Formats: sequence, C-alpha cells, structure tokens
Amino acid sequence: MKMNKTIKRIALFALLFLLLNEGIKLYFFKVSVQGHTLVKQERRFNAYNGPLEVLFLGHSRVARAIDTSQISGSYVYFSGGESNVNSYYKLKFLLEEDADRITTVVFPIGITSVTLPDPYKFTNSFYWRTYVDYLELASLTGERATYWNIYLKSKVFPYYEHPSMRMMEHFGELRVEKSDSVFKSASVEKRLDLATQIISHQDNFASVYDSTANKYIQKTIDLAKKHGKQLVYVKYPLTPEYLKAVEQYNPDWLIKQNEIDLFLSTNSDVLFFDFQGLFHQEPSYFKDNHHLNATGRAKFTKILKENLQKQLQD
Repeated sequence: MKMNKTIKRIALFALLFLLLNEGIKLYFFKVSVQGHTLVKQERRFNAYNGPLEVLFLGHSRVARAIDTSQISGSYVYFSGGESNVNSYYKLKFLLEEDADRITTVVFPIGITSVTLPDPYKFTNSFYWRTYVDYLELASLTGERATYWNIYLKSKVFPYYEHPSMRMMEHFGELRVEKSDSVFKSASVEKRLDLATQIISHQDNFASVYDSTANKYIQKTIDLAKKHGKQLVYVKYPLTPEYLKAVEQYNPDWLIKQNEIDLFLSTNSDVLFFDFQGLFHQEPSYFKDNHHLNATGRAKFTKILKENLQKQLQD
C-alpha cells in the first residue's frame, strides 16, 4: 500500500515537472528569444519570397561585404561567428526543404571560417538544434559525451544557455571598432592593437583551423553536388594587421590555410576566389580589421559580381 502511494507521488511529481518544463519551453520560444539576433535573422529569411539565385551563407564578415542590391536574386543569410560546420547544416536543411529555389551557394573560407564552435562556450543550441546534427558531430569529433549532452539539453532544456546574453558576452570588445571613421584614421600600430584585442577575445572558436571542421569542406562539396548546386568559396578581405594578430595566436595558420587553398583551387566541383589581400593598401575600406564598411562593400561586391559572372558563364 505504501509502495503504491510512493509510486503515485513519484508519477505525479514527474507529470508536474514535465508540464512545468513544457510551459517554460513554450514561453522561452514564444517570448524570451524572439528578440535574439539568430531568431530575427531566421524570421526575416522565412518571410523572404524572392529568388535565391545566389545564396550567401556564413558569418558577419559576409554580411558586411555583400551588397545584395548589386547582385540580382541574391540573399545573405548569416549569423555572427557562424562556422562552416553550422553553415553546412543550415544549407542541408534548406536544400531538403526547397532545393529548387537555390541555384548558387557562396560559403566563406579562410581564417575563422573553417572552425568548430567551442561546445563549452558558444553553441546557441536552442537555435541550432533545428539544423545541426549533434550526434554526427559526436561521432566525427570523438567527443561523444559532450555532444550528446548538448543534444539532450537542447531537446529537453533548450533554455539552459540563457542565449540572450551570449553575443554580448563574447563579442563585447567589438565595440572598440564600431566607428569606421576612427579606424580609418588609426595608425598601423593602433590597428594591430585593435586586431589583437579581437583575436584574443574571439574565444568561441576552439582553433582557427579545426580538423573536424576541415572535413565539412568535402561534406559541403558533396552536398552541393548531390543537389546540383554551384558551390563557391570566397576568402573575404582582411587587413594585414588582422593577419599579423592571428599569427601571434596561431603560428601555423598559414600552413593550414595554404593546404585548404590548394585543395579548393584544384577542385573542379567548386569555384574559389581569394580576395583576402585585396584591400591591404586600402584601410579606408574597412569598418574594422575584419569587416568592410559601406565603401568597401560597394567596391568588393562589384569585383565579386564580375568574377562570378565570368566564371559561371565559362
């Protein structure tokens, strides 16, 4: 008799817990995260009914570099700090939903593009759970416990990360470069100092060139080929000071970058454009060390458009 009462109490407690948790999840998704950058970007994309002849995916560097008004049927679907791993899963989701809508896909490549978000610091799994296959990542990285943990939490307790504060937590230092007029007039030493600050605080990435993320280059190529899409990889402009700052923290970055460049430049399934050093003599084109300003965006988009048209016509 006592055992039956105990079982009933446990069952009642479990039921109340599940109902409470579902209520919290409902409030979390319907209210709490509606103002989050990722959710707003997703909402904006879902509301877009125009053509997707050229879909740009990736991080904020892409958004700052592309003027979609210059490229017919183009759209930039980005998120801050988005890695090629995240972009791969986002593209996979979009192609499975409506592959016919997309013609050409442009991915960023280069520094901080071939990366794996640090699972202990910056996952935003409440959002990425829709796209990312955490169990596949568990297998590819060998960190089964870590990614199973993220997977289960994202399904059962998606609110556990308190995501509304994550971007400011990890990218607050970007504020020092928010005025491109200040950046344009800064000395080389000052620009290098600013770049060093950015690199030292950009700790959402475990490494600049991650071995697991590197595997996703081929996975992305295979995905695009499977769906008959033209895949383009672009190295976006950076200042020479940014490259120097990267070298201070990752001395072997150039070796890894050159390996990837060689692989892409000799791969017949992709188009590859290296514009990393395009504006090394033009600091006035940058908002900060790794984002273009309005002038740089207009100049760069024109150059990229011309190169894309030439290669796609050939």
